[in-house]
Amino acid sequence: MRVNPFQKKELLRQRKARMRHALMNVDGRILEMLERLKLSGWKLCLISNADVIDCMYWKESPLFSCFDKALFSCRERLLKPDVRIYQRAMQYMNCTPEQSIFIGDGGSDELRGAENAGMKTVFTEYLERKPEERRRELMKEADWHITDIAELPGIVGEKIFSPGPGFEP
Repeated sequence: MRVNPFQKKELLRQRKARMRHALMNVDGRILEMLERLKLSGWKLCLISNADVIDCMYWKESPLFSCFDKALFSCRERLLKPDVRIYQRAMQYMNCTPEQSIFIGDGGSDELRGAENAGMKTVFTEYLERKPEERRRELMKEADWHITDIAELPGIVGEKIFSPGPGFEP
């Protein structure tokens, strides 16, 4: 199938619009939870397998102010699950794997990558429920599994650790 220049331009316009919409219309409960984590002293770093279009509207997104740092694969020249992107995030956040928690939906084998980097992992199905077989696979790679974002404080605050001595938010 051939795509003419007009079709290419239209596809690009639609993709940009879709990404802008996604970044501008973030679930309010997610924003609230990120702010709550920050106020509790957690440093937050986004790791995303993103291309140039995916991060084009990042600074306009309400998510931008929620994170201390964002690592986009197109800029870092690394993709999840490469351990080096997780290590780079920890380096930017000035923390160890023992002080780190990775939260993700399991795409791109990201949980395995975080686990290989020594991080604790939380598999979330808050935004998208996985088919049963895939869920079972991902749960093997995760330390915890949540279906509601409201479950996160219990994991972060009680089950893993509280930031210890020497940890400066």
